[in-house]
Amino acid sequence: VYTAKAAPEYTRSEDDMKELAAELGCGFACDPAAGNADRAADLRALGADIAISVNWPTLISTEVRQVFANGIINAHPGDLPRYRGNACPNWAILNGEKDVGLALHEMSDGIDEGPIYLKRHYPLNDDSYIGDVYDFLTKAIPEMFLEVLGGLEKGDLPSPRKQDERKAMRCYPRRPEDGLIDWRQPASAVHRLVRASSRPFAGAF
Repeated sequence: VYTAKAAPEYTRSEDDMKELAAELGCGFACDPAAGNADRAADLRALGADIAISVNWPTLISTEVRQVFANGIINAHPGDLPRYRGNACPNWAILNGEKDVGLALHEMSDGIDEGPIYLKRHYPLNDDSYIGDVYDFLTKAIPEMFLEVLGGLEKGDLPSPRKQDERKAMRCYPRRPEDGLIDWRQPASAVHRLVRASSRPFAGAF
């Protein structure tokens, strides 16, 4: 189990990941550089066929990805390829989208660019807050990983689908000051900002 320092909005910490590793009887490292090329030999020694990733903070090198015969499967809370990058659920609410996508895809050299194994969507309406989306992600991500890993093991999972680069869009992180309300904006825009900036984040102000 490899992890990095938890973000303020996370409900689990490095200590929780360490406890999980102990329960599983495997090694643990809080090492944000684990995806660097110089870590490939250490990871190869583990003898793992596949790895899974959720919210890893850096790009993972080709050398590390090639350690795993079946690659690294990443859970991305965004409707790929339209929502790549950071804070995609927040941006989906801000942009007035009808839903938030969740994709399991194989990691590649680019950010969130690899082929997609499985997608689900969470519908949005005027009463949807970012906390509701996170509740959906908490439940759906483990279920989707089980489905994809089980399908790979049985050999009955459809081949991953290549992303359409013509539809690609990059999202950028939300900063605390982005929650500042501009009262000159229409009420609908202020409402979207409030809904996109609530629990588990600091909130609009």
